[in-house]
Amino acid sequence: TALQGASTDASTSVNLEGSSTLEAASFSIQAEGNASSTRGDLFLAGSRIVHSSASTRFHVEFMANCRPVRVQMSGEIVLNGRGSASYGAGPGEGDSIFVGEPGGTGTLTVSADYTHMPDLENRTFGGFTLIASTFTSLTDNVRDTESSMVSINVTVMVSALEDICEPVEEEPGVYFWEGLNGSFGDALQWEPEGVPGAGDTAVFDKLQTYTVQFGTQQAARSWVERGRVTFSGGSFTLGGGSEEAPSFVVGNDAEDDARVNLFNGHLLKTTFATLGKEANNAGRVRLEGLLGAPGAWENQGRVTVGALGHGEVTVEPGGVLTTDELILADQPESEGMAEFFGGGDRLLYTSRLGAVAVGRGGLGEVRVEQDAIAANALVLGVEPGAEGRVVLAPQGYWDIHETLVVGDRGSGALEIGANAASIVPSDTPAVLGNGAGGVGQLSVSGSDAEFMTRALTVGNAGYGSVRVDNGGKLTASRFIAASEANGTAEIVVSGSSAEGAISSLIVLDNEPNNVLVVGRRGAALLRTLAGGVVDTPHLKLGFLDE
Repeated sequence: TALQGASTDASTSVNLEGSSTLEAASFSIQAEGNASSTRGDLFLAGSRIVHSSASTRFHVEFMANCRPVRVQMSGEIVLNGRGSASYGAGPGEGDSIFVGEPGGTGTLTVSADYTHMPDLENRTFGGFTLIASTFTSLTDNVRDTESSMVSINVTVMVSALEDICEPVEEEPGVYFWEGLNGSFGDALQWEPEGVPGAGDTAVFDKLQTYTVQFGTQQAARSWVERGRVTFSGGSFTLGGGSEEAPSFVVGNDAEDDARVNLFNGHLLKTTFATLGKEANNAGRVRLEGLLGAPGAWENQGRVTVGALGHGEVTVEPGGVLTTDELILADQPESEGMAEFFGGGDRLLYTSRLGAVAVGRGGLGEVRVEQDAIAANALVLGVEPGAEGRVVLAPQGYWDIHETLVVGDRGSGALEIGANAASIVPSDTPAVLGNGAGGVGQLSVSGSDAEFMTRALTVGNAGYGSVRVDNGGKLTASRFIAASEANGTAEIVVSGSSAEGAISSLIVLDNEPNNVLVVGRRGAALLRTLAGGVVDTPHLKLGFLDE
């Protein structure tokens, strides 16, 4: 880039965009008049080079960016076509400036009257280190007042170095919602003034009922400590959570209740979440679909509903909850509840829940009505003293793809009502009363109530019971009652429905090893009452089959 003119203050600037490596970039300045006032600016890769033709000095200024670079300069000065002075014979020689501190600034002035400046080598200037400096002295004096033309030609080499400096990260902020109804993106609604960003925490602690309108918003974490807030429209992505510090917490203070409604198509994305974090408080989330497009909640990691306190999640028709893991009632004395209400489409899973624990340490309950959900694993009553209950009401469907345990070391109950069903297609046996002290109960009751599994163990090392009545149907390929020595089991198949459906326990006759074993190592009782039917290809009583 060249600039010519009569002005004694002529200048030019060059801006270059680049990333890892820039090819040689050059610029020249020509100006009439006093050469000492001529200057040029070159901006590239976060660095700024300023050359002055005043006397024999060169002024070099660098402004650092996060990415360290090495800058090498070479070129020549020509005065009226008479003589020249060169500096920096080429790449790898001459001035070599190392930029190593993000956000730093530094200024270095060197003179071409010296061929070597050892006192400047490896010296740090405001975050920059001059590795080496070599200049060849001028053969002509550029301060010659009779000179009418000065030409400066500069070549700059910029190369990226290894990342030896960490980016300077802004301190994360904590923003408190100070308004009532308003837009998340309105800086005036927050204290301190501003809009929470990807590294910040957004806190909602107003003890009122209010609505926050969303566009496409981000934060690291968000706490809803009290009150009732509706997230309406748009999306809210929280990417900073961990198992120890969830990205989304509803009910964060003891003795306070907090509620969140996801409404009008709002999409909430979280990484670990907790409802009812502290003892004696409550956190509730509702995916609301009554008056507008339903909300959706996508979580990576775990959703804990009732950590130490009380937690609830409700999915209304059209709402969708997706999570890798769902825990209801995590600790002793905690309570966790989940309700799913949908359109009753058996083939459309509205929620996919990964691994689910209902009553891990406290009291957990799930109700599914007119909805179909799927999970990889379902465990009810995990720890001693814990209680877990799942109710499949009319047109409630829950398919468990891998593992079902009802009453692991605590107490569990799976209740399947009329026009409801649960299927466990895995080869891994479904278990009622798994560990010592575990109590597992299965009820299949009502017309078109159905439970299907490939293998079922009732009373493994604990107590298990099955009741099929009022026209319910239980189907398995292999059924074992009282598997271990300490296991006990009771099975009752009774009666029929008002519509005439007969209650039945069916062991399929499609494989040679299909069998009903009553009392494998422990004590078991099978009863058929009032027309109930047991249909099995093989029946073994008190039979240890290794």
